[in-house]
Amino acid sequence: MPNTKRRVNTRRKSSPGTAPKTPPPAVAAPPAPPTLLQRIPIALAIVLLTAAGLRLVGLGWGLPNVLHSFSYHPDESVVLMHSLPAFGGLDIAHGGFVPHFYNYGTLQLILIAFACVIGKGYHLIGPIIGATGAIDPKAFAHAYFAARLVTVAMGVGAVWATYAIGRRLWGHSVGLAAALALTILPLHVQHSHFATVDVPATFWVVLSILWASKCVEAAKTGGFRGVLPWLLSGVFAGLAAATKYNCALVILSLLAAGHIVAWAPGPDKGPAQVKSALWRTLAGLVAALAAFAAGCPGAIADRAKFLADVHFEQVHVYEHPELYFQHTGPGFWYIIVHNMPVSVGGWPMLGAMLGGVACALFLRSRGDGIIGVFALAYFLLISLAASRYARYEIPLLPVLALWAARLLSLGVDHKRTIALAVMNACVALSALGVATTIMPMVGIDIRDRIAESVLSHAPAPSVGLASTPWFWTPPFNPDFTYPQPWGWVKFPQETRTPVSLVINPPDKPFDVEALERSKPDLVVLSELEYHDRLRLHDPAARAYVHYLTANYRVDRTSAKRTVGLLTAQIDDLPVSDAPVDMLYTDPITLVFYRRLPTQPR
Repeated sequence: MPNTKRRVNTRRKSSPGTAPKTPPPAVAAPPAPPTLLQRIPIALAIVLLTAAGLRLVGLGWGLPNVLHSFSYHPDESVVLMHSLPAFGGLDIAHGGFVPHFYNYGTLQLILIAFACVIGKGYHLIGPIIGATGAIDPKAFAHAYFAARLVTVAMGVGAVWATYAIGRRLWGHSVGLAAALALTILPLHVQHSHFATVDVPATFWVVLSILWASKCVEAAKTGGFRGVLPWLLSGVFAGLAAATKYNCALVILSLLAAGHIVAWAPGPDKGPAQVKSALWRTLAGLVAALAAFAAGCPGAIADRAKFLADVHFEQVHVYEHPELYFQHTGPGFWYIIVHNMPVSVGGWPMLGAMLGGVACALFLRSRGDGIIGVFALAYFLLISLAASRYARYEIPLLPVLALWAARLLSLGVDHKRTIALAVMNACVALSALGVATTIMPMVGIDIRDRIAESVLSHAPAPSVGLASTPWFWTPPFNPDFTYPQPWGWVKFPQETRTPVSLVINPPDKPFDVEALERSKPDLVVLSELEYHDRLRLHDPAARAYVHYLTANYRVDRTSAKRTVGLLTAQIDDLPVSDAPVDMLYTDPITLVFYRRLPTQPR
């Protein structure tokens, strides 16, 4: 039977003359917390601003002034002088792009020359050589500053490119962590202040690796868009080589990408896939050669001089070690144990980097292959060199930062507490390392303070120097900082220098007999002069120091270390733990004052 039960209307009828009740307004749901992708742009902006700030603080360190005519960093003086027409270098305003100097690649010289031309156009840089033929230190300092600004921009650009590589290979969080790590690595921060080639070359290296990492995806795209990443990776590899020759090894990342594409599994695998990868790789190689020729035109236009200078540099780096590196053991061990701990801000960060290398060897992902083939080849190359400056390792820092970030991100997924503790230790110690590295670049340099103090004495004292005066020496003569040992003698003696200098000839440093004969009122010693001579048990240096300690009293107030966290003693003189080229900004400098006969030892 059909159901005849009437439905009961449960809705209440409104009485006549009354308006129906409206339902209460819906309560708005709380806004959703921002996702990781929404936080990334803000976090990345903070990282990039931090990178720029750390690299701009102290940018005026060691610039020419009334005391010294050149920077306290000898390499940037070489670069700058070959970039400016005032010293016979590039004259790009009149089409001169060939410097006739090829110990370094030409590209960075060209960029510095452009920056100085722009500065002159806005009347920010005046004539560097005056009417009398003397150097105007103020105008020269402005040229240095413009050149350093170029390095700062490229250093910050390397931080961004490191983030972009990490994001593409392993995600946003890895990219951001790697960018933060590179931001606070002391070696990268310090050398981003200098008008040299190491940080700029690293910028081109990471750009080349970035586009090489895009080649795998682009292989599925036809037309010009499919070839573009290969071309750009090759172009940036060529520019890296045109800045610093051994950075040409980054082309291996492009070749690794070509190998991955050629043999990648898939429905289209076969001869056609191999042929396509081969042609794209060849296009990238051609682009690299063209970019190198454009960035270093003297390689073609001035081929004989180019080959001679490159050969000279190769012999200098690989066959004739400076005093700092003699008897220091295998190169790979020296780099890891001596250079890297201070360069990256401590053993926790270095441990994370080495752990990242081990993780890459275990996982062997495509990204590891693309960045690892360059890192391995470059590390082997510099570990075979006789000269082992820490700055040679700067192109490796973005790769190591990427691997450390990837390792710590994996650790957060599995052992969150331990991984976060390690991450905090890495950041804290690296930040402390950065602070102690850039601190001496903010105030007055110790060499300027000593020179001002000595030059203010009346009557003028006599000053003894144990070895050839150079950038490590207080500027008792304004041309001591000329970027060539003993090059200051090329300039006319400055009559405004009232001190009497007692200088040993270059072939007889630390001559104790000359010290006994002349008995100068005070003697100035830099750790860059005495550290390695004493380490190698040089008898002349040991006799010289023994005579000083017996007949002079030392002012140790200048021996406070700020670069590096530790100091040691060698023959009762303080020495530092930092790599030698991180000491340019703050070398220990000792002043010994001759004792009077009545003074106790």
